[in-house]
Amino acid sequence: MDWFNKRRSLKPIRNVPPAEFDELHYRSQNALALAAGLMQQTLRTTRGGSTNHCTGGKGKCGQGFIRQEALARLFIPIVEGVQLPEERVRQLMESIRTEGLRRKREAEARRRSIRRDRDEVARVRNKAYEDKLRGVISEKGWCELERRWSERDDHLRMQMEALESGVGPAEDEAEATFKLLKRAPALYQTRL
Repeated sequence: MDWFNKRRSLKPIRNVPPAEFDELHYRSQNALALAAGLMQQTLRTTRGGSTNHCTGGKGKCGQGFIRQEALARLFIPIVEGVQLPEERVRQLMESIRTEGLRRKREAEARRRSIRRDRDEVARVRNKAYEDKLRGVISEKGWCELERRWSERDDHLRMQMEALESGVGPAEDEAEATFKLLKRAPALYQTRL
């Protein structure tokens, strides 16, 4: 039973053992609930500094004013609770790298396919134009074919543009996020 709950990795939950996944889930839910409760407060500036008080958005709570510094200290356990073990970060980064490589390969294959399709449209278009000049295709027929080919080429061009703009540095962003997550408690405490 220990292996089944604590050491077995499940692909649907990002290769995390069920017990660890549950712990991370409940810890994040508790942190979110606490943060949501604290966010119901509003800021008021007085001579002595900034204070917060309950807005009554969820009913009367009976709490008085709380100084912003004290409120910030309440957030420290939340920020500290959002930590990932180094091994988990390495596993996540490896998954992100693998997925990034897969997406790059797919994107390159799609680019090649789009280029082939556009080349084929250009080839057929040129041949039909030559046929039009020789009188094999009527002017009306040529105009209809040209309209279709233009639409197809525009569609392929837009697909290529979307593909080019959609490939981003997910790995770099994820790595920066994990580094920030690791430094978050220290950064937050320096702001007090």
